[in-house]
Amino acid sequence: FPVTILNEVVYEEVAGFQKSMAAAKVYYNLQGFVEKLCGDMRIERHTIHVQTLKSQFANSGRASKEDMARMAESLGWRGAVWGTKIDKDGKKVPAILNGDGADAIALAFVHGAKSGYQVRLYTEEEERAFYGDSAVY
Repeated sequence: FPVTILNEVVYEEVAGFQKSMAAAKVYYNLQGFVEKLCGDMRIERHTIHVQTLKSQFANSGRASKEDMARMAESLGWRGAVWGTKIDKDGKKVPAILNGDGADAIALAFVHGAKSGYQVRLYTEEEERAFYGDSAVY
C-alpha cells in the first residue's frame, strides 16, 4: 500500500440529525477541532451531507445502515457484523450490528467519484501480502 501525506479529510455533515443536545455538542466540538486542525496543517476539508452520501452511494437518501453495509460489501468491504433484530411487525430480520465502516467506504467512493479519484478496496490476499500475519479482519 502506498504511503502518502494526508492532504484531504472528508466526513459526513450531519447537522440537525443529532438525537440529543449532548450529541450535538460532541458533533460540533469535533467539527470545530477538525476544522482548526485542517486549517493549521493546510489540509483540504470536505463534508458530504448524510442524505447526499446515502443517495449517491446506496441510491436512496433514506438508506438504512443495512443498505449502506450491503453496498459496501458489494464493493469488497469485509467489516460488517451482522445479526438480527425484531422489526415493527415482531418478525426477526437481518440487521447490521456494526456497520460504521460502511459509512467510511461510502465517503471514500462518493468523494472519490466527485474528485476524479479511482477508489478500490484491497482483497484479503493483497492485504496479507502487504501486512503479513498482522492483517486484521
